[in-house]
Order: sequence, then C-alpha cells, then structure tokens
Amino acid sequence: MLKTWGIRKSDLRAASKDNMKKQPYKLENIFDLIIRINGLDGEQLYPEEMRGENGDVFVLSNPDRLYGGRLLYDIDKLSELADKLGKCFYIIPSSIHELILIRSKLDLELDFIRQMVHEVNRTTVVPE
Repeated sequence: MLKTWGIRKSDLRAASKDNMKKQPYKLENIFDLIIRINGLDGEQLYPEEMRGENGDVFVLSNPDRLYGGRLLYDIDKLSELADKLGKCFYIIPSSIHELILIRSKLDLELDFIRQMVHEVNRTTVVPE
C-alpha cells in the first residue's frame, strides 16, 4: 500500500498521529458505565465515592465506542488524563474498542492485576 500511495512508513505514522489528535475521547467511570448499560439503580449498587470522577477505575474510548483502544498510542491524551486522574494509573487494553484505566492509588500489586486480566481472559473472553 505504501508503494501504491507513494509514501514512506514515517509519513503514514505522522499522518496517523495527526488524525488521532483530532479524535475526541470519552472517559467514564466503570461503575457508571455498568449502571447505564444495564439500567440499574446506581445508588443502591455503588456508593457515590466510587462513581463519577471520584472513582478509581475508568473506561477510556471514543464517543462512538468503536476502535477506542487506539488511544493507547495517543501520548498527549494519556498525559492529559494523568493530570486529570492524579498522575499515575495502570492501563489495561480491554479490547480494540476500549482501555481500562486504574488509578495507582489503589495500591494494587502488579501481580494482582496480571492475575485479574488472566482470569477475565480465561473465563470471559472467547478464544476467537
């Protein structure tokens, strides 16, 4: 394709970065998302301190929730989110559509996060 278009890899990468910067993102507390998707009563399920920007676990995507996982490569947006969330967070690529961000203030051990990802992949994600 590069030969057909008459461009270099570095040109394609630069254009891709420029296009990504134009894309909006959507950051949502994971519990708020669960409540909204399932039509649940959030007040009963999750206390206020776990919801909204007070929470510690977020889903990052784009407004359409399609191919939002590419935000993993948008260092500027991740830096902006680091400022918003309080500097340090773990990034878990959840799918091609979204990333999960976990504030590091939860004092989760990296091995625990690895185990959690492994367990979800083993029990929930289909091999295909």
